[in-house]
Amino acid sequence: MHHERRPLMRRTSGVSTTPRRWSTVLVSTVALTGLLTSPAMAAVPSPTVERTPDAVPMPGSTANSTDEPDLPPKIIKTKLQQAIDPEAVPAVAPRDVGASSPRSGEKVETLTVGRGAPAETSAGCTPVADSDNPHVSGNRSDVSAHAWWHQGDCDNDRATVTACLYEWYTDHTWRRKACNTNENQKPGRSSSRWLNVRERCDSFARTSWRAHVDVDVNWEVDNPGVSTKQADVDCRVHD
Repeated sequence: MHHERRPLMRRTSGVSTTPRRWSTVLVSTVALTGLLTSPAMAAVPSPTVERTPDAVPMPGSTANSTDEPDLPPKIIKTKLQQAIDPEAVPAVAPRDVGASSPRSGEKVETLTVGRGAPAETSAGCTPVADSDNPHVSGNRSDVSAHAWWHQGDCDNDRATVTACLYEWYTDHTWRRKACNTNENQKPGRSSSRWLNVRERCDSFARTSWRAHVDVDVNWEVDNPGVSTKQADVDCRVHD
């Protein structure tokens, strides 16, 4: 008995052609995006991108600031509109420097730079700043000064005392060479309550020096307590 062999039916693939069409579209989109994003367009920065630090201009007040906020200025001029001479050197101050530059250790009360003229009425108590004359220290190699303060009419017995040494230069300026600060100094002139400031001498040529003392009473409103004493010392410090 013969059986008729039926021809096998060819199966069609069950995979849809739709994914192939989406893949083609995706590849075309990527290629088009690459063409539109040229090197010139890619180099344009976004408005939200931060600039590099060197592109930001430095404010003049910051770039030109050379003084520490808690210290007197590095250079004190004796005349208005006075130019700073880079070739100036340390020397003995002339006799006609003025009342603000005493000789022979004379004491002068001055205002701290930046505080302006004294008010007509006192806003607080008035401490008294004081020091000895600048002199060569006991080790014979430093210029030195000792600072102290008195309470005056202040109630608190602790103060922040800052003592600095200034050297006279031939362009008629005083230039700060050393400072020292005690933020909890008791009043009184005894040696146990001295604040010492010193600077090493480069040579022993005679030179004019100033001791500048500033007192700020802690936890109390006070008026400026500032003292300046000047003397010629056999000590010179070069820049």
